[in-house]
Amino acid sequence: MKIIIGHYHLNPGGVTKIIQSQINGLAQMPNTELVLVCDGQGFNNLSLPASVTTLANPALGYLPQLPSAQALQGIVSRLVVFFENLVQQGDIIHFHNIGLGKNVAVTYAMFLLAQKGYTLINHAHDFPEDRPANYRYLQDGLALLTDKPLSQVLYPKMQNYCFGVLNSFDKQRLKGFGVEAASVHVWPNPVNQPGVP
Repeated sequence: MKIIIGHYHLNPGGVTKIIQSQINGLAQMPNTELVLVCDGQGFNNLSLPASVTTLANPALGYLPQLPSAQALQGIVSRLVVFFENLVQQGDIIHFHNIGLGKNVAVTYAMFLLAQKGYTLINHAHDFPEDRPANYRYLQDGLALLTDKPLSQVLYPKMQNYCFGVLNSFDKQRLKGFGVEAASVHVWPNPVNQPGVP
C-alpha cells in the first residue's frame, strides 16, 4: 500500500512536526510505501528515512490570488493528473488542511479525486469558518470552478473520504456540518516529554 502525505509546504511549524511524527510511525509499517508531497519548500526541515520518496509540485503551494476561471481549472486538472499518476485504488492520500482556504485548486482537486473513488484523509488542523477571509476566498474560487455548494466540497459525504481532527470539539463541529461520526477520527497532537525517549 502507498500512502501519499501532503501539505502545501514543509516550512517550520506545527503541521510539519505532525508530518514528521506520522512518517516516523508509518515508516515502521511493513509493505507500506510513503511518498511526501508539497510545493518544494522545506523538505530539509524533516528527518526522512531513505525509503520515503519526496516529490515537489509548485501547484500545491499557497495560491493567494485567484487567476481566471480557465487558468484555475488548468491548475486543478494538473493536480488531479499529478495524484492519479501516484496512486492506485487502495492507496491513501493523506493531505493536511485540504479546505483551509490556502489553495482552492488543491481543495477542489482533492474533492474530484474522492469522487473518482480514491481514498482521501483530510487531516484538518484548522477550519476556514474561523477565518472569514479564507472562507470568502474559497467561495469566490469555487464559484469559478463549479456550481456545487461550498459545504459539499469542503465536507463531502463519501465513504472513501474521512477526516482526522485534533479534538472532540472539532469532531462535533464536523458532525454539525453533516459529516457522519464514523468518518471523523480524533488524532490529538503528540506530546514529547523532556527526558522520555
